[in-house]
Amino acid sequence: MISPNIVAVIGASEGLDKFGGRIVHYLKKHGFPGKILPINSKATELQGLPCYPSIKDVGCIPDVVVIVVPAKAMLEQIELCASVGIKSAVLITGMLDEVDAGGDSLQNKVVRTAAAAGMRLLGPNCLGIVNAIDNVALTSSLAMEVPTLRPGGVGIVSQSGALMGTMMARCSDYGVGFSRCISVGNQADLELCDFFEYLIADEKTQAICLYIEGIKDRGRFFELARRAFAAGKPVLAVKAGRSVAGAAIGQSHTGSLAGSYDAFEAYCAANGVVVAQDPYVMILAADMLVRLPNAAGKPAGIAAIGSSGGSTANFADQLVGRSLRLPNVSDVTKQKLEEWMPAEDAHIPVDTGAFRGGTSRQGIISVLETMLDDDDVSSVVYAMTTSPRMTDYAAIVPEISRRTKKPILFTLLAGSMAQPVRKVLHEANYPFVDNLADAFTILELLHEVGNQKLEGLRALTTRPPGVSALPDPRSGQLTESEAKALVAAYGISTAGEVRIANEAGLSGLKQLALPAVVKGVSRNILHKSEANIVRVGLESESEVRSACEDVFRILRDKDPEGAEGVTIQEMVIGEAELFMGARFDPEYGPLVTVGFGGIFVEILRDVAIAAAPIDTATAKKMIMSLKLWPLLNGARGRNVADADSAAQAVSRLSWLAADMGSKLIEIDVNPLIVKKQGEGAVAVDAAAVIA
Repeated sequence: MISPNIVAVIGASEGLDKFGGRIVHYLKKHGFPGKILPINSKATELQGLPCYPSIKDVGCIPDVVVIVVPAKAMLEQIELCASVGIKSAVLITGMLDEVDAGGDSLQNKVVRTAAAAGMRLLGPNCLGIVNAIDNVALTSSLAMEVPTLRPGGVGIVSQSGALMGTMMARCSDYGVGFSRCISVGNQADLELCDFFEYLIADEKTQAICLYIEGIKDRGRFFELARRAFAAGKPVLAVKAGRSVAGAAIGQSHTGSLAGSYDAFEAYCAANGVVVAQDPYVMILAADMLVRLPNAAGKPAGIAAIGSSGGSTANFADQLVGRSLRLPNVSDVTKQKLEEWMPAEDAHIPVDTGAFRGGTSRQGIISVLETMLDDDDVSSVVYAMTTSPRMTDYAAIVPEISRRTKKPILFTLLAGSMAQPVRKVLHEANYPFVDNLADAFTILELLHEVGNQKLEGLRALTTRPPGVSALPDPRSGQLTESEAKALVAAYGISTAGEVRIANEAGLSGLKQLALPAVVKGVSRNILHKSEANIVRVGLESESEVRSACEDVFRILRDKDPEGAEGVTIQEMVIGEAELFMGARFDPEYGPLVTVGFGGIFVEILRDVAIAAAPIDTATAKKMIMSLKLWPLLNGARGRNVADADSAAQAVSRLSWLAADMGSKLIEIDVNPLIVKKQGEGAVAVDAAAVIA
């Protein structure tokens, strides 16, 4: 299907205003070396080629048939193809299941008929295949109006045909070369994973890009992702649906913080897929991985060179808020830079306008080599603004980048004025981008690929010690006490408590641990602070009694049927409050979440999410990735908190989620009080919903 020698086009036409006409035209235009068989019952010749009335009249069995007929004629053509022994067909025709999915649809009949004859189908409602390696353009996409197909190492599988064509057309302007690009359409037979698997095995494909709207077989998809990782082929993906990730929000913090899109990202991270947001930037990043040596090396600082102080200052400003940073260069690097500019200007980003005697070719070469030689530089961005010798200076970059072990990301900021530079870079087969935002996003993606290479994929973790048999909690909303018993069964420290069913139980109170906290108990009230049924910092027994009476009164007013009393707990004091939670995503599986915020967790949204289960080391990395991590690590004279104990708690909660599977809808531990280093972490409140 992808590398055919004989192609038949059913529904071919003379005019390029029709799909069938464009398919024949693009096959010819892009030098298809095999035989093209146009089929149209009303013509004897089309576009200079003999035309046949039916597939039964061509006198051979084509390797693939491209069908572009009205939907009502599709089944008849499939039956004819089956009758002559054709084994693969690309169905460009749309308007099948996407408008007629009920009952025994036309699409179902087409698939059944093909399957009975051993025929495999791509589509329907797709834009076909572009195989730039073998000059095969089985598509009607106007992206094929490019002068030539540029072969290269980037492969695409896309669930949008128009977007695939646009990605190819737009990125061809940047010199991106493609291997095989497949639009899968309705996936009535062959689906995204079939072609993903093909690209992993394809020696011409060096990086794989996926545009995903939905995954049919998630287990197979992630198994293939691991296979691609083992084969050394980076996989980048863009998935539709990010904007509605929180559409099905659960009752808890976990439900609102870890939507289905977050689950997709977490499972991708665990299985070697780097998730991008922009499909065009995804392709450019994949191209960098193909064309730049060691583009995904060890992540470190990003150095930069530009031709003006303004451009270098802007470079530094645009780094703010990203996962990238400027390098901390060595004294040796600074000394070498000072050979070309005054000491006060010998910093990164480098302004070539500060060179003694002005910008020079040799100065640029020396500065680039100096920066690339520094241990804390992972890559260099050349931010080229309008300057008199742009073309000369651009010609320096490919040779230096290819003989060093680090990439130079060329960024052309000069608009149409830089067209001669683009020509030089195209001729040198060297990648570039047109703005710093894209350059930085690409570098972030490259760093993710580099981290994966360094760390490898997370293996299934070993069950933590001391975990008892899986508890069997009641269904529905658990009380705090029941939820804390659940996490305690997995070795997570919880705050002790005394339970009182009604005011009569207050008479027996004695020897309370002070200061204390009083909380109301109700299955119908999830967020107790918002319901005003929590009292903290109680210093005496009389304060505890008064608080209990107050909370009993509120419970009677707010929830007379669901109220189950109050709990009295010792008030746990620590260095920081974390939130941790877990839930089961019906599409992907169990997830674990950790973040800062206490009652403000959804406002701060400083959280990390991972596929469960995870080990303690992975949990520690999640905690260290949080923006407020310095608060745990002794910032501004604070005590260093026991992040290791917090990480153990997160790991154990992830195992609870993994063991319970779909039975655990969601669980929150909020807050997890993290004490001083060596003193542990304590879950002081919890809530859970059980299927």
